[in-house]
Amino acid sequence: MAKRIIVYLSFGVLLFLSLFPYSFMRWILIIPMGFIAGMVILLLISLSLATSNIGATQKSDFSSIMGIVTDSFLLMIPFVIFSFLSQRLFYWSSASVFTPAGIMVCGSVAGMKITERNGRGKVSAFLGGLVSSVMSMGWTYLVQLMQGGMF
Repeated sequence: MAKRIIVYLSFGVLLFLSLFPYSFMRWILIIPMGFIAGMVILLLISLSLATSNIGATQKSDFSSIMGIVTDSFLLMIPFVIFSFLSQRLFYWSSASVFTPAGIMVCGSVAGMKITERNGRGKVSAFLGGLVSSVMSMGWTYLVQLMQGGMF
C-alpha cells in the first residue's frame, strides 16, 4: 500500500510542476487532483492487463496484477526528480513532457512483466504500451485543460 501512495503522490507532484504560477493554494488543490489522476491511470492500466490475462496459465488475479503495475510505476520517481531538477536548476517547464514519457515507459514495463510472468505471447506487452499511450494523451489533455489552453 505504501508503494501505491508513493506512486500516486508522484503524479500529484508532477501535476503541480506542470502548472504555473506556484502558490500555496494551488499546492493544496493540485496535489490531490494528481493523486486521483494517478489512481485512475493505474486502475485503468491494471484492468486492461487483467482482462487480457483471463485464463492465463499462472495466477492472474487482479491484486497481483495491480501489484505488478504499482511496482512498474515506481519508475515514475526518476521522472519526478528529473522534472523537479530541470525546473529548479535550468528553469525548464518540462514536467508536462516527462510525465507522459514516464507513463508510457511504466505501462510498457508492466505489460512486459506480466507477459514474462504468464508466458502468453505479446498481448499484455502490446496492451500495456497501448493503454499507457492513451493514458499519457489523457494526462496531456488534463494539464492543458487545467491551464485553460484547450478551449
